[in-house]
Amino acid sequence: NLIVKIVASPFALLGNLLGVEADELSHIEFIAGRSDLTPPQRETAARLAQALALRPELVLELPGAIDRDVDGAALRSAMVDEQLDAALAGEDGGDDAVERETRALERLFGALPGNDDPDAALDTLRAAFTRPEDAPDDPDAPAFDALAYAAELRRRLVDAQTVDEQDFVELARSRANAVRDAVAAADPAVASRVNAGRLVAVSGSDGDRVVMEVSLTTGAEAPDDGN
Repeated sequence: NLIVKIVASPFALLGNLLGVEADELSHIEFIAGRSDLTPPQRETAARLAQALALRPELVLELPGAIDRDVDGAALRSAMVDEQLDAALAGEDGGDDAVERETRALERLFGALPGNDDPDAALDTLRAAFTRPEDAPDDPDAPAFDALAYAAELRRRLVDAQTVDEQDFVELARSRANAVRDAVAAADPAVASRVNAGRLVAVSGSDGDRVVMEVSLTTGAEAPDDGN
């Protein structure tokens, strides 16, 4: 009867045993596009290890959750950050930081596939962020909004990046393995009862967080294949 109750409502019963709310055990949150655990999520993993130690009949199942929209945007942004860091490595450190970054963004923008005339495209984009000469005089409005121009360059670079299915598979696997490793680090004795599963797509993630819903099942101990 106890096993039936645990399977029906595992996190409520285990939460009572550990003195925590059920939702403090039932899910792990990840920053969009990343698989590392924040300190609160490591604490959740440690509690899951405690729960497994208290109930040796249980097996923890960890799906590799990804949100293609939220994670995809974060992965594309990270790609541009990496490209920008490489481009800035060749910039003269004596200039203004915004100017250095803008020049690097312009070079990356000019190198995009299909950009046959990058100089003309950049001129058009600069004009969009330049105040016309006949505009009403506004002392607070810059003649050229350099920050907005750089932000638009970066936005276009992010939109041009491609995230393929393998990127999502690797992110999902990394997330599941990160939780598995954190649980095993908290209590090595329960490691054989933690299964890192395959990719599970979720949607409607809140802001920049993607939630992995974990589950508890009963069954024989099974080693994880690492996938």
